[in-house]
Amino acid sequence: MSLRNWVVSKVEEAKEKRETSLFLRKSLTNEDLTSMTSTEIEQLDLSLNQLICVPSNFLRAFLSLTFLSLSYNRLEYIPYNVFPSLSVLQYLELSSNFIGPSVDMHVDRVFPSSLIELDLSNNLLMRFDLYRVLNDCSNLQKLSLANNRLCSLDSSSRLQHGSNLRVLNLSSNSLIQIPPLSTCTQLLHLDISINRLLQLPAWIFSCEYLTKLHLEVNNLRGHFHPTDPLSLISFDEDSWKRLRYLQECFLNGNPYLSVNPLDGVKMERSYEIPNKISNYLYHGSSETTLNRHLLKELGISSVVCLYNPYHRPPFVNMELVSHYRIEIFDNTDGADILKKYLGSCCRWIDRTIKQREGVLICCETGESKSISMILAYLIFVHQLSSVESGVLLLNRTIGKNVIIQDDFLSLLQDWFWKNETLKEKFNRWFKFK
Repeated sequence: MSLRNWVVSKVEEAKEKRETSLFLRKSLTNEDLTSMTSTEIEQLDLSLNQLICVPSNFLRAFLSLTFLSLSYNRLEYIPYNVFPSLSVLQYLELSSNFIGPSVDMHVDRVFPSSLIELDLSNNLLMRFDLYRVLNDCSNLQKLSLANNRLCSLDSSSRLQHGSNLRVLNLSSNSLIQIPPLSTCTQLLHLDISINRLLQLPAWIFSCEYLTKLHLEVNNLRGHFHPTDPLSLISFDEDSWKRLRYLQECFLNGNPYLSVNPLDGVKMERSYEIPNKISNYLYHGSSETTLNRHLLKELGISSVVCLYNPYHRPPFVNMELVSHYRIEIFDNTDGADILKKYLGSCCRWIDRTIKQREGVLICCETGESKSISMILAYLIFVHQLSSVESGVLLLNRTIGKNVIIQDDFLSLLQDWFWKNETLKEKFNRWFKFK
């Protein structure tokens, strides 16, 4: 059965069963999604496919949608004539695509006014008309623009709405300033971490219900104290008292900032110190990359990150020189992952370390996978005779027994001993490099 016929059969099956949710994940392309007759589907998931543009003709049959996911595709732009026709759409996910460098707002409307949540994280946006979106989507409660390349949120229009916005995530961009959002008085969670801010925006103090404020990894300067009138990022004591519900105000990673605590407010985000495996090689969490001072101290400039794209992509400090990201699904055979990535990854790590640059290996889907990657690298670098020798070396290096699941250990052993071609290839490469 062709993929086009598979899609048709799935839609027809959902109609017959009067289902309200439909999941179409099968590496679909735009050619596989043809025009359909009207359906009553309310939730449609088209994530993790190969779509290069929004399937407008296909979506015309789904006018009852309240939820639509197009995440993890290859979309490069947002058309202006598709989403507004979905008049009851409340949740729209467009994360992890190639949308950019901007969204064309020179039209009547790009997004429906019914939207409650909009996710545009992990794209290639450099500019975004924040005021226009908040004005057009007056019911919007959650907006994520994290992990883009934003350097501007400027708008030619005046902000008139936004009073319903509860969560705004602008982290991991290149913003120097945030335009005033004085109408967003109901904001609960604001994340503007990992940007280039020099000063704390004054309009934040109008958000009296704010509970979480993330300012870490910026360029905030001065002495932070709520009662110090000379503080470069602080205001008078009455200003801070307006934020009476504030529970977290993270300021880690601002190199020119000294901090005095606020009463009853958690001020510092803790980060796990990575384990040192060998010179220039570390194992830990991707959240370690948010701590700029620690990275500089350890000399880490590169990251190998294994993650599951079904989950939220990992935070990785964009100031790092290079990344080696590997998508691993929870139900994927570990042997396939090893066969596909171990060779190139070991070479990449070795080249980086030879330049005296630190490498952090981390995994978002369980420690066993990243440990397997480390073991393979150690085995070939030190010309070890077995996987067990690698485990002993790793245990001795970090001073404790590593925890690796039996299935991953056996898979690594099988890969090492049975795949003679790959083994010989590695040996030749490491011998004559």
